Amino acid sequence: MAGTHPSRTGPARRWPRRVGLCLAGLFTAGICLWAVLSRPLSAPDWLRDRVEARIAAAMPGLDVSFADLRLRIEPDGLARLAASDVTVRGVGGVDVGSLGRFEIGLDPMALLRGDIRLGAARLSGAMLTLRRDADGSVGLAMGDLFDGDGPPPRLPDVLAAFDAALDDPRFSALRRVEADALTLRYEDALSGRTWIADGGRLSLEREAGRLRLAGDVALLGEGDVPARLAVNVESPIGQTTASFGVNLSDLPAQDIATQTAALAWLGALRAPISGALRGTLLADGGLGEMSATLRIGKGVLQPTAGAQPIPFDSARTYLSFDPGPGVLRVDEISVKSALGTMLADGTALVGIGSGGLPDEMTGQFRITRLEADPGGMFDKPLALAGAEIDWRLAFDPFRFELGRLRSSDPDLPLRLSGEVSAEQDGWRLALDGTIERMSLATLLDLWPEAALDKPRNWVARNIHAGRLEHGVLAVRLAPGTRPRFFIDGRVEDVALTYARTLPQLSGGAGQLTIDGTRLAVTLERGQATPDQGGVLDGAGTRYVIPDMTAKPAAGELTLHARGPLTAALSYINSPGLEFLTKAGKPVDLGQGEAEVSGVITVPLMPKPPREQITVDVDGVVTGFSSDQVVPGRRLTSDRLAIDVTDARLAISGRAALDGIGFDGSWTQPLAPDSPSRVEGTMTLSDAAARALGLSLAPGTISGEGPGQLTIDLEKGRPPRYALTSTLAGVGLSVPQIGWRLGTAQTGRLDVSGTLGQPVTVDRLALSGAGLDAAGAVTLDRAGRFERLTLPELNVGGWLRSSAVIASRGQDRAPAVTLSGGTLDMRRASFGAGGGGGGAGPVTLTLDRLQVSDEIYLSDVNGSFRGATGGLAGTFEARVGGRAPITGALEPRNGGNAIRLQSRDAGDVLAGAGIFRNVQDGTFDLTLIPVGGRPGEYDGALQIGGARLKNAPAIAGLLDAVSVVGLIDEMNGAGLYFSEVEARFRLTPRQVILQRSSAVGPSMGISMDGYYDLAGRRMDMQGVLSPVYILNGIGRLFARKGEGLIGFTFNLGGGIDDPDVSVNPLSAFTPGMFRDIFRRPPPSPGD
Repeated sequence: MAGTHPSRTGPARRWPRRVGLCLAGLFTAGICLWAVLSRPLSAPDWLRDRVEARIAAAMPGLDVSFADLRLRIEPDGLARLAASDVTVRGVGGVDVGSLGRFEIGLDPMALLRGDIRLGAARLSGAMLTLRRDADGSVGLAMGDLFDGDGPPPRLPDVLAAFDAALDDPRFSALRRVEADALTLRYEDALSGRTWIADGGRLSLEREAGRLRLAGDVALLGEGDVPARLAVNVESPIGQTTASFGVNLSDLPAQDIATQTAALAWLGALRAPISGALRGTLLADGGLGEMSATLRIGKGVLQPTAGAQPIPFDSARTYLSFDPGPGVLRVDEISVKSALGTMLADGTALVGIGSGGLPDEMTGQFRITRLEADPGGMFDKPLALAGAEIDWRLAFDPFRFELGRLRSSDPDLPLRLSGEVSAEQDGWRLALDGTIERMSLATLLDLWPEAALDKPRNWVARNIHAGRLEHGVLAVRLAPGTRPRFFIDGRVEDVALTYARTLPQLSGGAGQLTIDGTRLAVTLERGQATPDQGGVLDGAGTRYVIPDMTAKPAAGELTLHARGPLTAALSYINSPGLEFLTKAGKPVDLGQGEAEVSGVITVPLMPKPPREQITVDVDGVVTGFSSDQVVPGRRLTSDRLAIDVTDARLAISGRAALDGIGFDGSWTQPLAPDSPSRVEGTMTLSDAAARALGLSLAPGTISGEGPGQLTIDLEKGRPPRYALTSTLAGVGLSVPQIGWRLGTAQTGRLDVSGTLGQPVTVDRLALSGAGLDAAGAVTLDRAGRFERLTLPELNVGGWLRSSAVIASRGQDRAPAVTLSGGTLDMRRASFGAGGGGGGAGPVTLTLDRLQVSDEIYLSDVNGSFRGATGGLAGTFEARVGGRAPITGALEPRNGGNAIRLQSRDAGDVLAGAGIFRNVQDGTFDLTLIPVGGRPGEYDGALQIGGARLKNAPAIAGLLDAVSVVGLIDEMNGAGLYFSEVEARFRLTPRQVILQRSSAVGPSMGISMDGYYDLAGRRMDMQGVLSPVYILNGIGRLFARKGEGLIGFTFNLGGGIDDPDVSVNPLSAFTPGMFRDIFRRPPPSPGD
């Protein structure tokens, strides 16, 4: 029994020693723990190798290495294992990624048991790659591990992987994973763009069965302030769907526009965007429904670099997007800019193109408020209470199509449609619209001063009231050009002034058209009230400014006006025009109704120079009357044409001047102090002459015919007139000189003078029916005819003289005085056509009065009076320039019978060239015109107490009958004849001696036959009776001058050397039978 005790006492003695060893170990472990807690410890090589091996086993295909591995015990009880300069390589040693630092927290007690339980993780300096594929799915990877052909793990797959990892008991204690100093690379396959951001932070936290991912990153953009992007994603653990939120701060609009179809429309903006997006990630990695609140900072709309930027101050929008149907709902979009503000909402449908990116949007929006006043562009800010728009927006290239804009604002019933596109070299715009009604004030309020500034200024300055109805507007803009505007609409109740110098038009209605730089106003109705004359109806008037950019621009007024003539003339005499004022004519120069049309062009400048104003207006005047066109004369017409240019004013047509028919014109040059002229065709008649103040003797003018009348009107002087006529249809008669122009004949009349008080006729020239006369007419103060002075008068070739036809009082034929010149009685109708006392007296003082070819009178002085059938009176003259005679005229047989008397028959016969061998004796000759045979006279001659001396014909005859004593007597003192008489017919060519006789104491002779005046040849026969004092007893049975015994004879040949033949046997023939020896006496008809 003694052998078992020592065996129980051995172990008991060893227990204190074990306790001591444990205490020593605990002391040693405490010392080590205190060392770890106080500072990190570097892991030995074997530990690093073992960690790397464990990682390689957990992650096949990857080679993970690190420069240092340190261990630190945190106060929370976790053991912190931190690796620095971590490098991850793939197959073939390709660098996959690197971390500056990787730190995990482990449960130390579990770690001592060999069980790894992860309590925390942090990494720093990692590079993450976020990639959106062409199908829109999003993948996330670390480093460039997935840069190959394969896509990165989709974000839901990453979340699922995390979910799976979290189900591992080793990660049951893991609540949060953090990362900082991250580099994020975002590759967008849809847009073809890549973004890289540094300094990112990321946290992954598990709480209440959900996994929450949060991170943020700063992006350096174009501005000085970096853009920030904060993302959070939350997903129930175990599910692949997630909800997300993105907060933006100053992110460029073009960057965010590419990320979702809902924001594609932001791609045309150059502006920073801040805000928040909320949405879901689908199980396939795509985006689900999304909502956004965006604040857009100051920027511009500029789809292309070549498009002129359109600035704005800020914008805000609240929207939601369902990518399934592609419906974008905009709960609000507001824009503020220098141009104005807008608030709208609506719905749009986003269309996805073949490349997976949105290519267009089609929407319907409601504008709830629109206020526009770009930099004070409008006179009053534009306020639109509401509108509805249908639109479509294409993104690339940028094109906005406005299908319809309908304003619901009753004050601005506007309809618009059109298209705007951004091209490489600028904007292209085509906008069309209509407006139902708008007041002029509203039009000007809404018309930007910078848009069509000159047309706008013209409308503001010249249209004083009115409204626009059924308006059409259009805007066209092409790259590199100025915008072109078109406005067309009906205007009502318009009050306008075409130019500052023209009267205002009121009550107007018509059409207003602005096409680019061209402005046109056409009136269908309207009236103007000039300073004088009343109201003008301006319907049909049109005003055009062809080019409002011209310097200076010019306005073309196509005038159509109806109203009083005075009003029409007052209109064109408006200030600046003053046509009539400068011409010295009043606007009320005539009465009547005018209808005018034409063009007035006025430069659009203050006080345009008169020479730059052009006028071309014509029209008609009805019911015209004036006593100022021709002062003191009344001009009337039923209808006249009026024509006005910048050079002259003309009124033309058929009229009556003091009752005289007139077809012509009045022309007034519009230069200062220019004389005017009336010219045309008047009706020439006795009434016309009297109306003009030419009171001629009754019967002077008969019939009527055309005459060309010109009246020159010069200020301060009586009107000067000139009248010419061919006298067709006009009969003229001056019975005092036996001249008459029938209405079937023509001639020439030229009259000129003044139409003052009294009327003067400074020149009168008349030709026709053988008359040529020129002179002047003198009227008395009452305008009555006083005297016609004709220095030159030629009547039918038979009268060449100067004449004065003087009045003898009313209803009395004028007196005629002929001075100088010649009168040919052979062709004269002097005094023919007179009638009794109707013909006035005629006084002659002629140089020569031709009786026949050889016989003429000189120094003729006579006075005649009117008598039945012509003139009657006496005169004195000289025959052949030598023998004084007295004479008398009396009307006979349609002409003038002449009686010539003288105390010296010899001188008379010698002066007449008939006989130069007669001396002494009295002379009495009567010539009576033969009716119907001009220039022929039946003559009766009586000579008493004359002597015949040295007469060859008689001498030859006496010699033939051997009467020697008689020959001696004739050659001596001459044969004395107590009585000589003859009856003859005097024609222009010959003298037909019907019978003649000469008796004296010594002899008696009878003779008849022919005497050729031109050739001075004779063919005579007769009887010579010697000693007639005794022989004359036989006269009882024979002719006068023949005795009982007589010798028949014949005389022929020239008068100076005649052929004489005597029949001696005839002496024994009784006188009663003597005619058997001679031919019958001649008859005037032979």
